[in-house]
Amino acid sequence: MTQLTSATLRQRLVGESQVIRDVREHIAQAATVNMPVLLVGETGTGKHTAAQLLHEMSKRHGRPFLHRLCLKTFATDFEEELLGIEEGYSRAHPRGKQGLFELSDNGSLFLDKIEDLDLRIQSVLLNVLHDSGSTRLGGTKWHPLDLRLISSTECDLAHEVAAGRFQADLMFRISTLCISMPPLRNRPEDIAPLVTHFLKGFAHYHGVHTHPVSPSAMTLMERYSWPGNIRELENLVSQYATFGDERFIIDHLRAQHEDDPGPFDSIIDTHTPLRLQTQRVMRNLERRIILTVLQANNWNRKKAARTLDISYRALLYKIKAANIPPIRRHSSGLTQKGKS
Repeated sequence: MTQLTSATLRQRLVGESQVIRDVREHIAQAATVNMPVLLVGETGTGKHTAAQLLHEMSKRHGRPFLHRLCLKTFATDFEEELLGIEEGYSRAHPRGKQGLFELSDNGSLFLDKIEDLDLRIQSVLLNVLHDSGSTRLGGTKWHPLDLRLISSTECDLAHEVAAGRFQADLMFRISTLCISMPPLRNRPEDIAPLVTHFLKGFAHYHGVHTHPVSPSAMTLMERYSWPGNIRELENLVSQYATFGDERFIIDHLRAQHEDDPGPFDSIIDTHTPLRLQTQRVMRNLERRIILTVLQANNWNRKKAARTLDISYRALLYKIKAANIPPIRRHSSGLTQKGKS
């Protein structure tokens, strides 16, 4: 194991809630063995940081740690990237090319959002893990491999298997050890130490003085659901640290609350029939569910439709009916559309 101490682990995964303490303990334990690890959690919960810690605390520290985001892409391109290309096989790479498997030999390979892998690439990965080796495309030479696979997912892979989008054998192979990364809404007691951590980091990196957040603003932050989790919190703290105005915090939380009204916020009307009032409440509830799932999937509507187990067309209809705008303004200030 490296010289990473428990204090360093706390600095990288900030918080003293029981759930984050459990995560730190599980990472430290998993780092001592050489088994595949699956990190499960919503976007922004710190899966990349956890993967780095698993590598740095293992005997493979100092060896390559490669990260690949498994966005939907042409299967052939991804196969070339994973397996590599033999010399003379491709005009684009006449001298050949090492793949991610070879490059991460004796180290760790982190495949982020593995649920997005094409089924054919899933078979390639399964074969490599089963045989502990690979052959470049267009080649015959066998390359024995000693790498540790770390994967992450925002989905329930068992649900993806049942839907025919993920291979059961691969799911069992990559999830020998499974670590769940808790959403920020389940650890509100960690908001204050995280805010302090991000303010100190901002001040150190930019060489500026920052002011602590007031108790009233902190209370609002602790009551917020944080659909973007730690990433959303860090972006908001960066805005506050830059401009020194808590209105950025309050306006952000108020805007999100207006976008995500509670299903029972409407005053009960004693002169309106039960059927109409129930319909109104159910519409609000459905809108809230859709908003939450969209936010959890970075506004990727196709992934949200899979999570909700409805067709993509049905989701688009519901988004329009609920008057949910297709373009959202994130706390970073950038307008994004359907970002995956």
